[in-house]
Amino acid sequence: MTSPVGGPPEGAFVVGGRFGQDITEESAKHMMSNGVKTSFGKTQVAFKKEYNDVRDDHTKQITELRQEFDQMTIWGNSRTFTGRGTYRASPGTIRAEVIMIGSGAGGGAGAWNAVLGASSGGGGGGGGENHFVIPGAALFEEDGTPKAIAIEIGEGGAGGQTTRANGWGGGNTSILDIIVGGGSGGSGADAGGAGGAGGFGMIPGGDGGSMGWLETVGDNNYVSHPTTPGGSSISPYDMHGGGGGGGAGGTTNSAYSEGSKGGNGGVAPGGQYGRPDGSKPSALLPTGGGGGWGTNLSWGGSGGSGGFPGGGGGGGAAGRGSNSWSRGGPGANGIVWIIEHAS
Repeated sequence: MTSPVGGPPEGAFVVGGRFGQDITEESAKHMMSNGVKTSFGKTQVAFKKEYNDVRDDHTKQITELRQEFDQMTIWGNSRTFTGRGTYRASPGTIRAEVIMIGSGAGGGAGAWNAVLGASSGGGGGGGGENHFVIPGAALFEEDGTPKAIAIEIGEGGAGGQTTRANGWGGGNTSILDIIVGGGSGGSGADAGGAGGAGGFGMIPGGDGGSMGWLETVGDNNYVSHPTTPGGSSISPYDMHGGGGGGGAGGTTNSAYSEGSKGGNGGVAPGGQYGRPDGSKPSALLPTGGGGGWGTNLSWGGSGGSGGFPGGGGGGGAAGRGSNSWSRGGPGANGIVWIIEHAS
């Protein structure tokens, strides 16, 4: 019998062919499963790339147009922006002092799994801080009309919400062509529970805390790597600072079962046991917020939220049962303060 169009289909039985005569049980299994395994492997690679990329995605800004508001600070009265907006200098302004903070990242999620073992998530990195002065000549056109200066505010990263998920990176904040970085998301349990890096800036945001673990060295020796708290973001010279990093979640190892504290943002303390969310700074102090607390073993719920602005979310803890692991806490949005000085 001949094929109606063209040659015989691939794998068909044909005169003179040996197809089917030398198939063994092992080769049959290989033919039946290889395509599926190859497809599954490619899907896994793509998923891992997407899964990891969310930690370092700093493109999310608050698209909502928000009305600016006045706020009295220790540096003077501020025009404050918490969403996308346009700044036009007030008449008579000779310079504008800008303080800007990137958004905090989300903490990684913990897990419980009888096969893979229980582990916890790392804290999200805090948003960085820039402060600088725009001279009056850069604020007005030659005819005295105020220039329209665009402002973008970074949106806080979400915490990992499914078991072992990474936290999302915080968005960058910008004014003119000056950018301050959002933090990187905390690693979920699959990625070792490492804390996310703090956002870039004159004062970098605090790094997220990392999960504690024991390293096997030789046959019966171990090296301890203790759980680390969230890093702080503080200027050693004056009252400035970015967002604190979130703390790490606790693991099933008894030595590391307690979650760690969030880092300080400026003078705003990070979260801790009994007060899990990072603190907001006083309205008088234009600094970052504290990082969220990383939850204790089998705590359930979520890591502490990062304090506004710029605090990183706390990492989720491992669980001793399938429903007692914790999700990662969310990072806080960024902000821009503009203090105008007149002649």
